[in-house]
Amino acid sequence: MLCELWHRRAGTKLRIFQDDSKQISHYREYIDFTTQMKIEQQKVGFDDRSTTYPTQIEELNMVSSKNVAGVQVSDLIASTIAFMYNNKNSKHLDFFTKIQESKLINLENHYTIWPSNAEELLSRKMEGNGQNPLDFLVAQFLKVKIDNDVSGMK
Repeated sequence: MLCELWHRRAGTKLRIFQDDSKQISHYREYIDFTTQMKIEQQKVGFDDRSTTYPTQIEELNMVSSKNVAGVQVSDLIASTIAFMYNNKNSKHLDFFTKIQESKLINLENHYTIWPSNAEELLSRKMEGNGQNPLDFLVAQFLKVKIDNDVSGMK
């Protein structure tokens, strides 16, 4: 979803530099699938929760955070925010209170990933004009699988 928001803001396909993590490597095949779909560009989802397919990623570069300063800064910011939200140890209360009150948390160019809480999740249905993204992705996967099976039979 963040890539979609950045794409909308930039108005162009994205060149992403991502820390070489096991999670992204594990899902790389799925990410590549969504960027290489042989379909007309379209929005899938509901209201402001839609995503453009094929996904608007020009390239996804897996890099070592040791070698790329921007990725080091991203790691530092992400781990600081994760610490603030996940740390339950009261001896760190002063520290995560300072993080909460810092400019880092109050940046104007941040994005809240929906849903931000359970009430919001329950209040917004996948109904009306739009298409369920999971249904769309399954349909696209099945089309590719059927096309590959048919071409393998020739």
